[in-house]
Amino acid sequence: MGDAPASRQRPLGTHLPPPPQLPEAQAQELPEAQAQELPEAQPQQLPEAQEQQLASAAQGPPGLELPQPLQLLAPEHLEACVALDRQALNGLWSRQQWGTELADPQRPGLGIWQRRQLLAMACAWLIVDELHITLVAVAPSQRRQGLGRRVLAALLQEGSRLGAERATLEVASGNQAAQSLYASLGFEVAGCRRGYYSNGDDALIEWMKLRV
Repeated sequence: MGDAPASRQRPLGTHLPPPPQLPEAQAQELPEAQAQELPEAQPQQLPEAQEQQLASAAQGPPGLELPQPLQLLAPEHLEACVALDRQALNGLWSRQQWGTELADPQRPGLGIWQRRQLLAMACAWLIVDELHITLVAVAPSQRRQGLGRRVLAALLQEGSRLGAERATLEVASGNQAAQSLYASLGFEVAGCRRGYYSNGDDALIEWMKLRV
């Protein structure tokens, strides 16, 4: 993130550049902690039809109300993204890297907001017809509410809208919480990168076919 299962005989992303190393904690359900106050940012409103489509794709458990419609991340959300990254992922990307991510239309990102506060986000790289998931983050105080699943499901649909036919990601072999999340959305293990993470853990390569 090992032989591919019989149902997946195609080469595994041979044209992809080396993917960014994602921390094991990127989607792990950690014990809840008090969240720090995040900077306010004005979410970018999507066209009504697209907003409804994304919200429909990201429905969570019955009775759990989505705090605010999903919004596309944009350069004006830099401070909110950096703050949530530091809070949830211990600073996976620098401020400069975030600036690059938010300015590139081939690197889509979505966020869930409440009162202009960013609660959860998911980002990806669109490379030809493949959507490479690079980041999933949820504020510690908002975990175990299905927000990670909602924002990732919406990102997958956005990737499909942009022309992606498949989605891929890497996840630590010992991160059962993240693996369960991805499996619930349709990802399947297709290979393994030995010693991929800085702590020596293996990374499972997971793929799924997107609806076109």
